[in-house]
Amino acid sequence: MRVLQANRRAVLAAGLATIVLPGRLLAKAPTLPFSTPQANLEAYVKLVGSIASAIKYTHYQGTLYAVIAGKIPKPLLRFEALGKARWTPQEDGSYLRKSHDIGFFGDLETREPIYEYPNPLNGRNTVPLHYRNGRGETLYTAQGPRLPWRGTDQEDERGPFAPDWTVSGDGVWVNDEVSGERDSWLDPEDWPLASSGKKIQIRSTVTSKGRLSQLQDPDIMSGDCTIVWTGLFPWLPWMQMGQQPGFLLWRSIGRKIDASDEASTRILDYIAKHQPNYLTVEDPWMDRKNSWIDYAKERKPVR
Repeated sequence: MRVLQANRRAVLAAGLATIVLPGRLLAKAPTLPFSTPQANLEAYVKLVGSIASAIKYTHYQGTLYAVIAGKIPKPLLRFEALGKARWTPQEDGSYLRKSHDIGFFGDLETREPIYEYPNPLNGRNTVPLHYRNGRGETLYTAQGPRLPWRGTDQEDERGPFAPDWTVSGDGVWVNDEVSGERDSWLDPEDWPLASSGKKIQIRSTVTSKGRLSQLQDPDIMSGDCTIVWTGLFPWLPWMQMGQQPGFLLWRSIGRKIDASDEASTRILDYIAKHQPNYLTVEDPWMDRKNSWIDYAKERKPVR
C-alpha cells in the first residue's frame, strides 16, 4: 500500500497496523487552548499516551459484523485485546512510540476465545487465527506523525500538527480518521478462499476522549483516555470468504490503563497461554505482524 497513516488502535484488531501508517489528523482548526503545534502535540500525546517516558496499555473489546449488500448487518464474533506502547520523549520535543498488540476472537455470548468457528456466511468450518500486531513505531512531532523507517519520503506530508479537537465542558476528544489501499499479501490465484482480492482497502475512525483539565495541568504526564474505534476491513483470511462481496465492520470501546492487571481476566489468561513474555519484555516480537502476513506464514492455501 502506499502505506497510509493511522492511529494504531484503528488497525490493530484487523491486523493491519504494519501496513497503515500513523497519519495526519483531520486538518481542522484546533480548538483553544491548544493554539500552537507544540501545544497540540503535547496535549495529544498526554491524552493517548504519556509525555513522560512510560509504558501505557490499552484494553479494548468489541464486536465484528458482516456487511453485505441487501442484507441486515450480522454480528459474527467478539474480539478483545491488550495493546502496549512505550512512549519516549525526544530532545527536540517530539515523542517516540513503539507498540505491540495481542488479541483474540471470542464467542458472541460468552466472550471467551474460540478455536473453531462454523462460518454462518458460507457454512465452512474454519479455524480462527487470533492476532498479534506490531512492532509499530511512530514519531509524533509538531509537524505531524512520522514513521522513522520511511525517512525523507515524508517531507511532502509535513505540516503543523492540528488534531480535530472537540471540547464540551471538561470533556475533550479528538478524531483520527484514515483510509488506505495496498496490494494484498494473499494473491487470490494462490489463495482462492483466503484472499478477498488483489487489493486490501480499509477505513477507520478512532475517537479518543479525556478531560481538558488534565491536559492543561502541567503536573499530569498522562491523562485519562477512553477510546472508541470503528473500522471497515476486508474479510479476514481465516474466514475463507474468497472474493464474496461485502466487508467487516469492527466496533470497539476501550481505555488507556497504567498497569496490565487492570485488564480483564479473559485477555490476561489468553496472553499467559499464547504469549507469556508479552508483559515481561518490552519487545515480545521484533518482526512486523498482521492477520495477512501471519496467515501466509502459518497456513496453507485451501481450494
